[in-house]
Amino acid sequence: MNNAKPVHWPSIIQLGLSLLVALGLLGFSGMSLIGGVIQFIQGGIGNPAAVPSFMLSASLLLGAVLMLPSAWYAYRRLVPSLRESAAPRRSLTPWVLTLLVVIFVPLLLLVGNWAARSSLAWLFLPPISLLATGLPVLWLVWLGKRGLPAGSPQRQWGLFAAGLAFNPLFIIIIELLALIGLMLLVGLIIAINPELAQDLSTLAMRLASSPPGTDNWLNILSPYLMQPAFLAAVFAYTSLLIPLIEEALKPLGLWLLTGRRLSPAQGFAGGLISGAGFALFENLSALSAGGPDWTLLASLRITTALLHVLTTGLVGWALAHAWTNKRFLRLGVTYSAAVILHGVWNALGIASFSLPALNLTGQLASRGDLYTTLTLVGLGVLTVVNFILYNVMNRRLQVIPEANLASADLLVEITPSLD
Repeated sequence: MNNAKPVHWPSIIQLGLSLLVALGLLGFSGMSLIGGVIQFIQGGIGNPAAVPSFMLSASLLLGAVLMLPSAWYAYRRLVPSLRESAAPRRSLTPWVLTLLVVIFVPLLLLVGNWAARSSLAWLFLPPISLLATGLPVLWLVWLGKRGLPAGSPQRQWGLFAAGLAFNPLFIIIIELLALIGLMLLVGLIIAINPELAQDLSTLAMRLASSPPGTDNWLNILSPYLMQPAFLAAVFAYTSLLIPLIEEALKPLGLWLLTGRRLSPAQGFAGGLISGAGFALFENLSALSAGGPDWTLLASLRITTALLHVLTTGLVGWALAHAWTNKRFLRLGVTYSAAVILHGVWNALGIASFSLPALNLTGQLASRGDLYTTLTLVGLGVLTVVNFILYNVMNRRLQVIPEANLASADLLVEITPSLD
């Protein structure tokens, strides 16, 4: 009689993909490091062009390391002796982690402000950047899932690995396809409008004949960039299409659990873990260039990480309700709310950076600083709202007994008619 247990194929797939991605990231990290060394040889130790290569190398190395726990727990699932002899896990004390984020991260931002402007940016900025963006993401994960049944370590690390490496790949592909579709639509509009085609031809000639330089090009492009049609297209893509795509695909790891009776608490915890992986990917990508604006960008990326873990957690919570209790209307409303939060955030972020970059004239120029200040205040207010909602979700899910989570109506006060 054969008593051998069947092969657990999901664990084999998780192990293989995690190792494959880790090796790939490690290889690209080495290539980027070699590129930085070559730039040193060509331009000297203080060559600022080498900084992005070292920043990218460090980010890829961190990504490779963070794929290993997913591979390890999948391997341990496949080897019964390892699973049975596993030692109790010890984690960082929550208050220690909180103190690190509250005290150490601001210090890192200050030191990073100096490092980004120094000739030693290639040496100091990469580790500073990893710590300044990684510690807040780790803290947000602990804060959001504390007291909640997040599932096994294998599931948690698998969801995080998916959010860090796999979800961004699919999201980038879909967003590029959406951008191509938008460009084709613009091309069609130009093709059926001869006057517009002539204006663009004249603009191309002016750009070709103007002296090279960003300021010169902005002087020529500013009147066109401030046209309502162009602004509408930009905001439609960044504040509507991108949120629609990302909020659907960020919890891709959870979608693979379709059919399992996840409690809403498990859905929220799994969603925020997936969102944390995606947030870390975005942070490392956005900060890989370094530069004198590193501190400002790093500060904004920390608050953006909160947005990603919150919205993905909300969608995960709603997915669990839909699968377990057939509450698909709640899923639609929650997904729409996540898209709106994300869209408003993107709109404010685009406005805060685009207004100072354009050479504005007339009345808008005199109010440019005011508009920029208002957008930054809006981002700050939205961050506070997101943080409050994030903690409210966690506390409400904590007080609901696990046995009743599947049928709990968490937001009955907010959405009494959804069910």
